[in-house]
Amino acid sequence: MSDTSMDFNSRYYLIESVQQIVETIGVDCVLTGLDLLNVSIDNDSHFLTANLSKGKVICNSTLIEFPDNMSLPLDLSNLDIEGKIILSVSFKYLRTSRPNLATISLKFLNYSYICSEWFEERDKIVLAIFSYNKALKTVTTTQSTYLDKQTIYINNKEYEIRPFNYTIQQLRPLLKSFADAIT
Repeated sequence: MSDTSMDFNSRYYLIESVQQIVETIGVDCVLTGLDLLNVSIDNDSHFLTANLSKGKVICNSTLIEFPDNMSLPLDLSNLDIEGKIILSVSFKYLRTSRPNLATISLKFLNYSYICSEWFEERDKIVLAIFSYNKALKTVTTTQSTYLDKQTIYINNKEYEIRPFNYTIQQLRPLLKSFADAIT
């Protein structure tokens, strides 16, 4: 598994009134960014590398910001000659004073759509699915768009790929006004 952990100071807990507004937007969704910039397989080392833009998500009722662009490498040498990789956001809210990091990670998904590294209580947002072929040095990407919702089954549960929230564009001016009013 390959992952990028988020800085502890980048996580924000939301007060109850803001939380109620957030829940109308979506519980586990991408707010901005986290766009896939590119994905490739290195010809010599069999590393798959996914590059993502910075962005914000709501995951497990927590606003999380990834403040920098990210590069996530995954060594494919011990994996099947072809297969699928999940690009996901993982976070579970815990009431603790210890660091509680969110991660963006790459995880192998077998042909039966089972992922031994997938934990339903933490893994909430699927950003993309990559289908790779090491012999041909190819990788294709499956993502959702506003008009073309894609889903995938992982460990016998259906997940929306890149769960865009369709109302966020309409609500953004209202949320900005609200945020300005409470600061």
